[in-house]
Amino acid sequence: MKKEIWAIGGGKGGTGKSVLSALFATHAAGKKRKVILVDGDLGGANLHTFFNVSPDQSSLNEFFEKKTDLKDTLIDTGVSGLKLISGDMRSFNPLSVKYIQRLKFYRHLKQLNADIIIIDLGAGTGLNTLDSFLLADKMILVSTPEITSIENLYLFVKKVIVRKIKDMLSYEGFRDIDKTILKSVLSNQETIKFSDFIELLKGMGKEQEKIVTDGLGEIQINLVMNQIREKEFSKYGISLKNILKRHYNINALFSGCLDYNDKIRELVNGSADINSVFQIDEIRPSIDFISGNISKGSDVNFNEL
Repeated sequence: MKKEIWAIGGGKGGTGKSVLSALFATHAAGKKRKVILVDGDLGGANLHTFFNVSPDQSSLNEFFEKKTDLKDTLIDTGVSGLKLISGDMRSFNPLSVKYIQRLKFYRHLKQLNADIIIIDLGAGTGLNTLDSFLLADKMILVSTPEITSIENLYLFVKKVIVRKIKDMLSYEGFRDIDKTILKSVLSNQETIKFSDFIELLKGMGKEQEKIVTDGLGEIQINLVMNQIREKEFSKYGISLKNILKRHYNINALFSGCLDYNDKIRELVNGSADINSVFQIDEIRPSIDFISGNISKGSDVNFNEL
């Protein structure tokens, strides 16, 4: 089986992506796969608390600043087959991680002895987050049904697209993208439609048009709806998928949803551990279903909700 890297993002914090990352990792380890869970939140790491791991152990700080071998930063989680790389950066400035360092990190990550590597990305849309998302084999976005969470997801996708296009055009020698237009596209109060921006880039020339079209075609996002309190909200994922396709021309799959559960709040507060949460009857089947869809590239339809 090919080694895969899953990157899990979700715009701003509060969507539950850290919890889902830990649950996906625990599920994969339970399937006898060798799993590495990476806390990619370089400024506010918290995954170690889900596994009752001390924050004083090794972290990515050793890799980026002290040039320690990445395999020496692996921490035992207490879950058979699952190792953790902590993102605790108390003495580290996450903005100091350059693009070349992120590429090096991914190269070293892929050399580790694992079947699946799951990265819980930091909140927001910084370059660390966007580049890690784009470098992954499976790009997973988590949203709750709240309108602010959905709006943040759209903003995240816009920035992912612009980052992808800028990188590809720059790599091919085209650096003259209008910064004013980029700023307009990325602002919350758009002055032009995003589809108009894409058409503008395509109109730069046949070669540029092919670069843009091919670049967007490489992006496939897996959508997960979290903290569902009412069944009707579970179908938001299908609506999100259709909107991303219609407005951004992005291939998106709705991988499934996870219902709200008070035990998850206990996990976040440190009064429960990941094993006890994963064993809950309402949670384990949902994680199995969502993980299976992500692995297979399957889509949820209305009849499965």
